[in-house]
Amino acid sequence: MTKSFPNNPNSIMVKIGSFFFHIRNYLFPFFYLIFFVPSPRIFNSFYTPLILGLLILFCGLLIRQLTIGFVNINIAGKNRQVHAEVLHTDGLFSHCRNPLYLGNVIEILGLAILSNSLIFLVIMFPFFVFIYQSIIIAEEDFLYKKFGQEYLEYKKRVPRWLPNLKGIRRTFQSMNFNFQRVLLKEYTTTFIALLAATLLIIKLYYYFYSSTFISSLPYFIILIALLIITYFIIRYLKKSHKLTS
Repeated sequence: MTKSFPNNPNSIMVKIGSFFFHIRNYLFPFFYLIFFVPSPRIFNSFYTPLILGLLILFCGLLIRQLTIGFVNINIAGKNRQVHAEVLHTDGLFSHCRNPLYLGNVIEILGLAILSNSLIFLVIMFPFFVFIYQSIIIAEEDFLYKKFGQEYLEYKKRVPRWLPNLKGIRRTFQSMNFNFQRVLLKEYTTTFIALLAATLLIIKLYYYFYSSTFISSLPYFIILIALLIITYFIIRYLKKSHKLTS
């Protein structure tokens, strides 16, 4: 008899989460395209969405990098289905059960503000959060069936979304941060986020400073070129095994 997750609010959410997990790699391009759909503005200035959006974006990237830097995480999923071989409970996982997803949500929030798109912030961002909430419910169902009481005890002491920061300094001091692992595992995610941010800054600049846009365009092109070159250098080092974690 298959174990049933205690207090499971709705088995339909497990099915929805499993579906979104299956297609999750196709969701980000869709959300990135929505950033460029014409929309009412959030702010009537250039610097407010620029500074606020970038700060939030880098906060999301930092959470992901700290998570991976302190814990050697196995690839999530198998054949695009919810799957896990190990229950990670150390590093940032001892303060939040889903630090990578939390980082993703914060990243998208930062890009939403940087896009200055009211449509994305009010409609698409809540939908994005719903997608991850349903994926988490599906994963929780799987983890309980696989790890049983061990997962229930972990679930009781660690929050799902909002991190419990008590003892986080001790966590950082007790573990070694692996920068090379972050570089190898996060370079694609970081590249896509920074490329999207650059394109949104170009869009934002064009809207507020269209008169000087042409003269400033070469600087944006150089920035994009540097991002692309850096991406392919890291990719080459990884594929050639010249850089390992």
